Amino acid sequence: MGVKEEGSATVKSDFYKVTTTGGMTRTLNGKKWAEINGQLPNEVVQNVVRLKPELDTRQFKALKALNPQQYAIVAQAVTSKPRKSSVKIERLEAGN
Repeated sequence: MGVKEEGSATVKSDFYKVTTTGGMTRTLNGKKWAEINGQLPNEVVQNVVRLKPELDTRQFKALKALNPQQYAIVAQAVTSKPRKSSVKIERLEAGN
């Protein structure tokens, strides 16, 4: 019966209904994008590719010691929440 590259295909018979679904995963090569995005109108660039700011936690924590004033500015845009705690229990055999 085959599979569509994207979307679903259904075949029905007297006793069965079979549906296949295909899809594509798409990722953006950042280096290549940097090379080519200047060839497109700004409107296309903004509509097709989303750029998501991401915090470098290691650098953020280091900034606190290196430059507390700049840290305070960046910290205004950072939300910090505690993670779930974890507990690990291991059974030790006799003699260990």
